[in-house]
Amino acid sequence: MAYLDAGVTARVQEGGLTLRQVNGGAWRYPGADQVAPPPLGTVAFDGNEITFEISGLDPARHYALGFSWWDYDRNGRVQSVLLIGGEPVQRVSALPATPLPAYEQSRQSPGIGTIPIAPSVVSKGKLRVAFQRRAASNAVVSELWVAERSPDAAGSPAATLTGGDVLQPPARTVPTVDLTPPAEGTRVLLVTGIDYPGHPWRETAPALKAILDQDPRFKTLIVEDPNALASPKLQDWDVVILHFMDWEVPGPGPEARENLRRFVAGGKGLMLTHFACGAWDGNEWPEFVRLAGRVWDPKLRGHDPHGTFRVEIADPAHPITRGLEPFDTLDELYTCLTGETPIHVVAKARSKVDGLDYPMAFVLNYGEGRVFHTVLGHDARAYAAPGVGELMRRGCAWASGVSQ
Repeated sequence: MAYLDAGVTARVQEGGLTLRQVNGGAWRYPGADQVAPPPLGTVAFDGNEITFEISGLDPARHYALGFSWWDYDRNGRVQSVLLIGGEPVQRVSALPATPLPAYEQSRQSPGIGTIPIAPSVVSKGKLRVAFQRRAASNAVVSELWVAERSPDAAGSPAATLTGGDVLQPPARTVPTVDLTPPAEGTRVLLVTGIDYPGHPWRETAPALKAILDQDPRFKTLIVEDPNALASPKLQDWDVVILHFMDWEVPGPGPEARENLRRFVAGGKGLMLTHFACGAWDGNEWPEFVRLAGRVWDPKLRGHDPHGTFRVEIADPAHPITRGLEPFDTLDELYTCLTGETPIHVVAKARSKVDGLDYPMAFVLNYGEGRVFHTVLGHDARAYAAPGVGELMRRGCAWASGVSQ
């Protein structure tokens, strides 16, 4: 419902909630962006206790707190987490003293924690969260987010921790996913299932499908495993939509990559949305920049602060944007793309940070195939603007080769 990149953003309002850092500074681990996405290398820190305030919590709903932390520089950090609130005010131990995963010593990945929020520690919709130093020179936290839990999970008070595994490629497997296409219509395969935690793919994938379903020609299937791209049945589809990035694991392997490349080069359609520009990051697949046109560069500024901006039509004569009016959207204005592949920009937006125009949607040809790439789509609200839906439908139609 709300996400805050600690060390970069001190306050954010999303999903009716406000996340605010009350105390602590900001730091970036030099070199961490070569190992993991930048938000894990940027941290809020304090010598004793980093505190955040969450407000706007609805007493009729059930919440969980998520966070990431990392002892990247081998500082020997041990930390605990407190939830502070309620009437009278309580300081509840949500996570006891816990060593953070260390990278420079043991090459461990960051840790991801989830803590159910008990209603008893919430007062007037507010709660404070404290990350306390128990060992080493300071306390750190990389990210903070709040998710809504289903009512049947409300009775589970235990915190959970994942991550900390040694960073190494996992075994490759081809999933047993049924990719049998529909008998008629334009067959669209929406591939999702893994992303950066700030991108709720379980919400955005259905939102995108709902947008496409407004065009009766599209028959869309959501597949929640990017490795499904290795399936021989991929060739039976008309358009593949990439709606994932390789969060903390390598992207789909050689079989999937070559299968997708042949799919597009042979005359089929490809569509990419939002952080799919990082589906194979770190030059893991050099051909990806030629297929996608532009890719995520972690060395560049990621995006403007989340908020409303206007998408302008860069080419009013193109079939995708012909007759489409400029529109406002609530999203992330990406400024992080790089690449030299020739592209044709059809929609753009001007950054409020540096005053430059950046592509929001562009097209290219790859072999006999067509590629439509848009960086819009941070969360479900980003798909709410009618102009976004129209752009997505038209882009998918153009990529598939059907008429507008």
